[in-house]
Amino acid sequence: MQEEQEDIADKIYAAYPRYPACIKDKLFQTAARIGWTVVVEFIFSKGRINAGASERAFKGAADCRRCKVLTFLLKHADISAESVELAFTRAIRSRSIDVATLLLETKRTFPTLLNHLFESAIYLDIIQILFDKELISTKVVEVTFQKVLNACVMNACGDRAAVVKFLSDSGRVSRESIESAFVKAANANSYLIVNALCKNHLVSSDTVSRVFTDACANNRLKMVKILCRSGRISAPLAVMMFVNAIGNGHGSIVNFIWGQSWISHNKFTRAFINAAKLGDLHVVGWFCCHNRASREAIIMALHAAVDASHVCVAKRLLRRALQ
Repeated sequence: MQEEQEDIADKIYAAYPRYPACIKDKLFQTAARIGWTVVVEFIFSKGRINAGASERAFKGAADCRRCKVLTFLLKHADISAESVELAFTRAIRSRSIDVATLLLETKRTFPTLLNHLFESAIYLDIIQILFDKELISTKVVEVTFQKVLNACVMNACGDRAAVVKFLSDSGRVSRESIESAFVKAANANSYLIVNALCKNHLVSSDTVSRVFTDACANNRLKMVKILCRSGRISAPLAVMMFVNAIGNGHGSIVNFIWGQSWISHNKFTRAFINAAKLGDLHVVGWFCCHNRASREAIIMALHAAVDASHVCVAKRLLRRALQ
């Protein structure tokens, strides 16, 4: 068969009936497992392969990921629904993507099995194969979301975070569940989950702002960076947290927010002048020490401090203005 000498192969195979059926079946199954599609087709065409042998060959081909053989057997052999579901289950659990996709397209897998496999899935490629809005129930999607979320919070894993993002974007997980997951992840310092959910429109701006405020107050720079890069933090809030961070001595937060190009310099200048007006020597001192205020801004801040009778702040600004 390998040398395309089918006439010779036909004569050799004609002698096969004198051998026990188990030997013929074994040859057929071996060809299926190895992926010799032409041999499988040749033997099958002789009409000497019973249903049991076809089922065993099908199982072997599925385990060995022989998609061409599987396609032939599904089309020509009498493969039971039970065998298809068993092979599909094994393919999902071994992450045989090509085999699972092929078998799913046969429409011989029952919704009950799909929901069961979906609920136990943890990898994105498997979740994507199984996900069917008509066959997978909303309850199962919610359960799977919570299960994968908890696993990722306990043990950081990029694969599981990708699943959380996929399910949260699917439209099958409630707003309440997604917001709760976002807050839970933030409280647990689960950066992967926060990054996966922070851009989801079901997480309200107020919730994102609260998490950002908490991250700044607790000097969690990595969390602050993730939230700033999400594009969901307003400039006024960022500047407010910048001022608070100066007072708390959180230099890394201060420097990061100062370096954000999406926050205009005018907003920082207004914060500086307002600090002078309120008598906040820490903030005024930071701007003066790090040379972050223009001479014009310093003069305006000095007038604000004098008008508000903040003597210490006014003296600090005057010294800076005279340098």
